[in-house]
Amino acid sequence: MAFFAQGVLVTESSIRSCFSEIKTATASHINLWGIDLYNPILLVDPETRVLYANVPDSGAVLKQKGAIFTGLLPENINIANTSLHWNGTEWAMVMLPLPEDPELCIGLLAHELFHVSQPRLGFAMGSPGKNDHLDAKEGRIWLRLELEALTEALLSQTMDDQAKYIAHALTFRKFRYSIYENSAENENSLELNEGLAEYTGLMISSSTEEESIDHLIKMLENFYKTASFVQSFPYVTIPVYGFLLSDIDPGWNKKISCTTNLTDFFIQSFHVDIPKDLKKSVDSISLFYGEASIRAGECLREEKRESKTTLLKAMFIEQPHLEIRVVNMNFAFDPQTIIPLEDHGSVYFTVRVSDTWGILSAVKGALISPQFDRVTVGLPTATEGRNISGDGWTLQLNDTWRMEKDPGTGNFTLVQGP
Repeated sequence: MAFFAQGVLVTESSIRSCFSEIKTATASHINLWGIDLYNPILLVDPETRVLYANVPDSGAVLKQKGAIFTGLLPENINIANTSLHWNGTEWAMVMLPLPEDPELCIGLLAHELFHVSQPRLGFAMGSPGKNDHLDAKEGRIWLRLELEALTEALLSQTMDDQAKYIAHALTFRKFRYSIYENSAENENSLELNEGLAEYTGLMISSSTEEESIDHLIKMLENFYKTASFVQSFPYVTIPVYGFLLSDIDPGWNKKISCTTNLTDFFIQSFHVDIPKDLKKSVDSISLFYGEASIRAGECLREEKRESKTTLLKAMFIEQPHLEIRVVNMNFAFDPQTIIPLEDHGSVYFTVRVSDTWGILSAVKGALISPQFDRVTVGLPTATEGRNISGDGWTLQLNDTWRMEKDPGTGNFTLVQGP
């Protein structure tokens, strides 16, 4: 049997081969974490919701076809690359089609399999830090300078040069922390989660040091093209620091815990002396890494960002809109397209939210409050049965919910009842 996932032909044979390859890869890297990370996997077509699993579910919903198990993912479950508790089983869910590059494919699967094993490894996911400073001009500049130094470290020909570049990278990082209050803690919480998962994917998927370096350089190049660094930065920072440290201490990741400050851990592990006068130090080294060009580019981006946030504030705050109270929210989003709106929360583009009131899908953004207790979209413009829609969003309401308009504000909300 064969089917198309987003236009790419997928066969049951290729699914079986995928499961076999990731099983072999995790088994050959047991020393990485001290356990075999191979766990239940769901491969899901986001268009048809057809799923393929490597093991049966405890609820016996999936049907066996040879060595694989198939079924349909319920509508109320969002499809994303993530870990998922469903039918009594903890799954690593990955969207089809898989990357054609075998290394990228194994890395993606290993990343999500790490998430399934996080509680067992002592890295249970807590509340992610709020890293809005990485959408601000100065935050982005000093992160980019840190990454430029890490790029030089990856390409360096001598250990002395590599040590120098790593020290510069960590100095840029500490200076960024000195600018933004609580940024060290907030970045660290996300790096312990997504950063360690991505490092795991790198180490399980790469066969040689040359492959790892090539992969990381490409990752860094692609990272600069992302619209937002707010949620995506750990996917490059920890894999690079982790790879460089693994050359000195292959088992470094087994020495940390969910309370480890990774920055301080790297500073100590790389034997870096952070200068006391951070401003003087970064001023003396930043030109080497292209600060002038980076700053010019970020100034232009800042102008566009201010114009964009003005429009978003008008859409989600100032003009009539639909504001939905969260009851039991589950949502999937693209971490590369997030725009913070100061104290109002963040706009998540290409987001799907499921809750007791129904399913909301938005391709032009939805504002989620800082406390994750409210979701806001633009003005409703059409209603057809239980379906409500506006510019770039649709809402499928469950039977016991309805939309009401506040005559005082002109805003809409959802209420439960006949």
